[in-house]
Amino acid sequence: MDTEPAQSPPVVTLPGRTRSVAARGRVGKWWRLRGLGIVVALGACRGEAAPASLPHCVVIVVDDLGYGDAGFCGGSLATPRLDALARESLILERFYAAPMCSPSRAQLMTGKDAPSLGLTRNFKPDDEGGLPMTETTVADRLRAAGYHTALVGKWHLGHATPEQRPERRGFQETYGPLRGWIDYTTHAIEGERDWYRNGAPLDEAGYSTDLIAAEAVRVIHAHRVPAPLFLVVSFNAPHAPLAAPPGSTDLREPRALYAAMVALLDERIGDVLAALDTRGIAEDTLLWFLSDNGANEKHGGDNGALSGGKYSCDDGALRVPALVRWPGRIAPGRCAEFLSVMDVAPTIEALAGVAPGPARTGLDVLPVLTLEGALPVRDLRFGVDQVRYQARAVLRAPYKLIEERRDGTLSRRLFDLTADPSERDDLTARRPELVRALETALND
Repeated sequence: MDTEPAQSPPVVTLPGRTRSVAARGRVGKWWRLRGLGIVVALGACRGEAAPASLPHCVVIVVDDLGYGDAGFCGGSLATPRLDALARESLILERFYAAPMCSPSRAQLMTGKDAPSLGLTRNFKPDDEGGLPMTETTVADRLRAAGYHTALVGKWHLGHATPEQRPERRGFQETYGPLRGWIDYTTHAIEGERDWYRNGAPLDEAGYSTDLIAAEAVRVIHAHRVPAPLFLVVSFNAPHAPLAAPPGSTDLREPRALYAAMVALLDERIGDVLAALDTRGIAEDTLLWFLSDNGANEKHGGDNGALSGGKYSCDDGALRVPALVRWPGRIAPGRCAEFLSVMDVAPTIEALAGVAPGPARTGLDVLPVLTLEGALPVRDLRFGVDQVRYQARAVLRAPYKLIEERRDGTLSRRLFDLTADPSERDDLTARRPELVRALETALND
C-alpha cells in the first residue's frame, strides 16, 4: 500500500462533517430494502467480491492508542500506513469508546453501552465473570446470516469457562489471548501462558503483533469467497507491558519504546490491508479501524490536547482514533458527528439484513456516513469503577456531564465539547438547568 504523502483533494464543509468533492462523485446510488435493513449498491464488483448486499466486514481494533499518537489525528508518531488508509477513508473525528478495554469490547460485540451491561471495569486474570451469557454478539448474528466469522487477537470478555470464550460467542475461528496485559514474547500473564487457537492452548514463539497480523493475513487468504467474511483483528499493541519489537535497540524511555511498538503495529496493519488487496476483496470490504480507548500516558501514550486518559471519563479516555473505509460507498473525508463503538455492530448487522439485538443502544449509522441521514439526539453513557475512584458520564452532544467520586468526595463537571474539546471551561455553575437534565439521564 502506498505510504507516501499524497495531496489531499479539496473538501466541502457540511453540517457536522466534511467530504472530498472528488470522492463524493464516486459514491454509488443506494436503495434500502424496507423491512430488511439491507443496503444495496449499484456497480460492478471487482475480483472475487461477495455480493454487494453482503459485503465483507473487517474491524481492526488496537489497544490504548491515543489521539495524540496517530498521525491522521494530528498525532506525533509516524503511522504512514494508517495515514495512507485515512486518505482513502472517512475519518471519524468524534468517535467514542469506553474508558478501558473490556467495557469497550463489550460495546463492540453487543451494540449496547457498557453501563447497561454492568461493565465499568476490566476483567482481571483471576475473574470468573465475563460478557453476560444472556447477550448475543454481532458474531452470533452474522454467523446465522451466512458470514464466516473469525476473531484474531485479544478477546478480554471472559475466560474462566468454555462458554465465556469467543468460540461460544459466535466466532468460528479464533486465535490469540483471552485476557489483557500479556507479555509480547512469552504470551503469558502472571506466569501463565494465554495464547490459543480455536480454544486449544498454543505454544508458539514470536512477538504478538507479528503473530496476530500473520494470522489475519492467513484468514483472509484462506477465506472462501463469495461467502461474506466477518473478521475482527484485535491487536494487543501498544498496551503495556511495553516490549521492544524484534530488532529494536537502545530503547529506554517509555515514549521511545512505545513509538517503536506503534511503528511495528502500523507496519503489520499495512500487511492486513495488503492481504485484502491481494485477495481482491478490498473494494467490497467495509473496514473499521478504532482504538478501544485512549492512551495510558503513564505507559508512553499521548492523548494530545484532550484531557485525562485511560480509566477516566475525560475525553482523553473516551475519544479515540477511528475511521471507516468502503470504496465507492463511503466517500473519503472527515465526519464530526458524535459516533460510538456501539454503532459498529448495528451498522454491520443492518447491511447483512440481520435483526438487531434486543435493547440495543447503538445505531445503524450508515446513513450518516453516506450523507443520507442525520444522527438523532441521544445519550452516550460511560462509567469507571476503581477502588479509590468512581466516575460516570453522559454525553448529549455537544455537552458532557461528568460525575466523579475520589476517596469519597463527589464532584461534577459540565463541558461543551464542540467549543471546548480540551475540557477546560467547566459550565456547571452557568448551566444548572442542563446539569439537572443530564443528571436525570445519568440516573435513568
